[in-house]
Amino acid sequence: MNLIYPRRQVLILLYIVLATVLTPIKASDEKVNLQYIEIAKGTVSGANTFKLSQGSKVLLNVRADETLSLHLHGYNLYLDTLAGKEVRWQFSAHTAGRFAVSIHEKGSKRHESHTLFYLEIYPQ
Repeated sequence: MNLIYPRRQVLILLYIVLATVLTPIKASDEKVNLQYIEIAKGTVSGANTFKLSQGSKVLLNVRADETLSLHLHGYNLYLDTLAGKEVRWQFSAHTAGRFAVSIHEKGSKRHESHTLFYLEIYPQ
C-alpha cells in the first residue's frame, strides 16, 4: 500500500488551512466615533458639543428618560428613542460643519424645536 499519496493530500490540506488561518486580516481604515448620550428631562447630561472627524462612521448610543423624536439638522436624519432604552444612531459623517440635534414633537417635522446638543464635524 502506497501511503505517499494520502500524506501529500494531508500536507496540502494542512498548508491550505494554515495559510487561511494565519493570513493577517487588514484592519479597516475607517475611523469610528462612538459617543454615549444620556437625555433626562429634555437635557443632555455632560457635554453638549461632540467633535467628530469628517469621513468617519458615527455611532451615537442614546438613552432618554422619555420617548422622543430627535432630528439631526443638516443631515436631515431622525431617530425615535424609547423611554429608558438605549438606541443606536449610526451614520457616516460625510459633511463638515456644526449641526444641531433637536427634539421634535412625535410625528412632526416642525422646526420649532428644542436643541439638545451639537455635532461638530471637522474636515480630515
